[in-house]
Amino acid sequence: MSYKYPRIKFADTNTVEQQLEHIRSEVVEAIQAYSADKLGDMDIELHDIGQSVETLQRMREERAGVSIDEGRQFMIKKNRERGYYVRK
Repeated sequence: MSYKYPRIKFADTNTVEQQLEHIRSEVVEAIQAYSADKLGDMDIELHDIGQSVETLQRMREERAGVSIDEGRQFMIKKNRERGYYVRK
């Protein structure tokens, strides 16, 4: 898989549960920034969420041999069938 963010050290040390909790904490920070009308901060937090999710994907790929690309393709197919995508 081609990753968007550099590999972060927590991919080696966190458990899946710790990483999921970290993702949750980043989502809370994004919500707090939005609620405080700090949209620039919210944008940064959204990238933190993206990197945290990507880190969990790396962990799953490296530790459990899960194909992230296959999961992505399945998700796209599912969402296409549900009519979630719009054509521009």
